[in-house]
Amino acid sequence: MQYHGTLEMNERVLAAMAKGEPLDYGDTYFMTSPRFETGDERYAWVNHVIAVAEGRVLPNARIGEISGFRCPRKCSSDNSGGDSGSKDSKDP
Repeated sequence: MQYHGTLEMNERVLAAMAKGEPLDYGDTYFMTSPRFETGDERYAWVNHVIAVAEGRVLPNARIGEISGFRCPRKCSSDNSGGDSGSKDSKDP
């Protein structure tokens, strides 16, 4: 698994990290696009996943918590706090 993304290090982030306090989603810009790779045929479908996620920094954590979306054919939230976006007008 690889993570490519952006974490904006602002004053709020630096203060929370110095005090060992967690941040909430939206306290800083933390967006990532995890990439999954496997050679195991049982999980080959993950090689085709395009993932986008919002993160937050937690105490004593390098990356923190990731909230993402699962979009098989019609985009829907995975109930982790994200907005699934607008539905394509061509979908039934």
